[in-house]
Amino acid sequence: MRPINDQIKFAVRDDATIEDVIVHDEYRFRDWMAGQVGDEPVFVVDLGANLGSFTLLAASYGCKVVAVEADPKLFEALLTNLCENPWAEKLVVPLNVAATATGGGAPRWMHTSGTLSGGVMRAVEGHAPVSVASRTLKEIYAWGRVFADHHSVAFLKCDIEGSECEVFGNDIDTIERFDAVSLEWHSYDALLFQALLQSRGFNTVLAGCGHPPVPYDPTIARGLCHAR
Repeated sequence: MRPINDQIKFAVRDDATIEDVIVHDEYRFRDWMAGQVGDEPVFVVDLGANLGSFTLLAASYGCKVVAVEADPKLFEALLTNLCENPWAEKLVVPLNVAATATGGGAPRWMHTSGTLSGGVMRAVEGHAPVSVASRTLKEIYAWGRVFADHHSVAFLKCDIEGSECEVFGNDIDTIERFDAVSLEWHSYDALLFQALLQSRGFNTVLAGCGHPPVPYDPTIARGLCHAR
C-alpha cells in the first residue's frame, strides 16, 4: 500500500513529535505497512492520539483510524489538525475519551496541564483535574470494527502516559485481536508488556527512544515495544 497523501498539514504542531512519528517512523508503522500484501484494508486504533501525527500518518495510507485522546486541550488541537486535512475526514473518527479498565462511559478524573504537553490519569502537582468519559479497549475496538471493515487487519498504537498497564492488564484478550502493536514502555513495565504479548503469540522487540524522562530520573528508561 502506498500513502494517498504525503502532504500532511498541521495548524497546531510539535516539531519534535512530528519528526519522531512521521520522519523517523518511531512506531514502525511504515515498516509494518510495507509488509502488507495487496490492498487489504487496515484498521488502526490510536490510543493517545495527541495532536494527530500518527493518526494522520495512518490515514495517509487510506487506513480507517479511531483516534482516542482524553486530554480536552489536546483533543481540541487534534480536531484542528484534522480540519487541516479534509482528505482524512472519512478515514478518522476522533474520540474524546480515556482508555481505562472500567469503561462504560463512566467518568474518570484525569489531570491536565492545560497546555499541549498533555495530561495523565494520576494526580500531578500543578495539573488541574477534569472529568472525562472512560472506555475500555474492548469497547473502542468493537465500536471501531463497525466503522472499519470487519475483515481488515488491525494495528494498535498506544502511548497514554503511564496508563498502559491498566489497559493491558484489563484487555489482553482484545489486544490479541490486533495483528501488530506498538506501545510506549518504561523500565518498570517493559518486561510485563513483553511477557504478556509473547504469551499471546506475538514476537516482540523492545527499543529505546533516546528521550530521558522529565524531570530526569536515571533509574527510568523508556522506549517502544513493537509486537507482531
